[in-house]
Amino acid sequence: MASLGLLYKNGLYRRDPLPPFLARSYSEAARWFRLGSDAGNLRAIAGLAELYAIGKGVPNDIEQTFALHLRAAEGGWSRSAEALAHMYTFGVYVEKDPKRGLAWSKRAADMGSPSSMSDVAHSCLHGHGNPRDLSCYAKFVVDLLETGRTVHFYR
Repeated sequence: MASLGLLYKNGLYRRDPLPPFLARSYSEAARWFRLGSDAGNLRAIAGLAELYAIGKGVPNDIEQTFALHLRAAEGGWSRSAEALAHMYTFGVYVEKDPKRGLAWSKRAADMGSPSSMSDVAHSCLHGHGNPRDLSCYAKFVVDLLETGRTVHFYR
């Protein structure tokens, strides 16, 4: 169900000038994401949250966006944990709270998100959301290296 939601959200196109295989339809994406969400599919829950955030296929609803991302993140979907980290760190849809933002970044990093590992390492090094902590920085740099990703060392 989540895969069908993604197909309708993005559309499925060919490279030649013939009509698309599947035209983009946010309302169909919302329908499939809702079905997946009702079944507990974390990707579908996050997809529905993204549609509520941009108001495509469903009404723009900030509370629904937050609630759905929270549900998916608590279920273990790292991209929703990243979204919550962004919301709290920069005060998007919620009151700005860098400590809560860092906590969600750490949860996303623990779920295996390389971008969150990098964000947490940077926060630990520069003391954003918590006191500067070089052992925290080293832990997340090592975790990031173990994913096989490139690490940009911060000064």
